[in-house]
Amino acid sequence: MPIKQEWKDFTREAAEAATEKEGVYEIGDQDQAVIYIHGTDNIRRELLDHFEDGFSYIEPARFFRYEEAFMYTSKENEQIRLFMRKADQLPKYNQELI
Repeated sequence: MPIKQEWKDFTREAAEAATEKEGVYEIGDQDQAVIYIHGTDNIRRELLDHFEDGFSYIEPARFFRYEEAFMYTSKENEQIRLFMRKADQLPKYNQELI
């Protein structure tokens, strides 16, 4: 099931407002197309890690959304499978991490 939360602007301030709970987040480009999917035990920390040098290392990142999930690794796998069914490949920045 896709993440239902609305897209938020991918800014440090918005990331600081995210939950510190476990879950999965997606990063989208200017068209809100998913370019990265990641599961974590702390959503806020992971989002803020993208801003280590003051800006995101995923250059086209413009939006993000997340969903809390206790079994975040399973939810991450589910989100990636859903994406791959549509696109027949991993999200762009998941590919670069392989």
